[in-house]
Amino acid sequence: MEVSDPQGSPQSSRLTPTRVGPEKIGFLWKEGARIKNWKHRVFVLQNNILFYKQALNDTKRKGTVPLDANWTVKSIMIKGKKNSFVIQNPYGGRSYYCEAENEIIKQEWINAISQTIACIGGKGIFDDSEAFADDDSIVIPDDKKKVGLRDFELKAVLGKGTFGKVVLVR
Repeated sequence: MEVSDPQGSPQSSRLTPTRVGPEKIGFLWKEGARIKNWKHRVFVLQNNILFYKQALNDTKRKGTVPLDANWTVKSIMIKGKKNSFVIQNPYGGRSYYCEAENEIIKQEWINAISQTIACIGGKGIFDDSEAFADDDSIVIPDDKKKVGLRDFELKAVLGKGTFGKVVLVR
């Protein structure tokens, strides 16, 4: 099924989010994933997707932050960094540590990312635990309590594949 946007160009309805958060573009410092130095990057928040690239006119992305409803963004204190915040991965994977030029820009980014997470809504990878049917659940004989994904503490993402993620739980 195809739908048209206000300019009349067709889009896939599957890719069209029900609510779209704010759009924002700007420079932030980001801590590297492997080598822990700080890199100046252009961050773009568009159509509920947050990505970054090396320069403003680059067409190729350096990386994408895979936001969903369970991610959080908050201000933090990092030694030597005045205006830092973290985009936190709730699944034990990579979190993104960023620094803005000043407090105002930091707060604008935190607000924009928070609004985008709210627009994504209940679409976290573990928010579909209600989708398990009764025969898919494990029943504990003592108290007849059903066990689901929400009964476990997520420790780490062990692997990602075509059909989902393998996670370590406790």
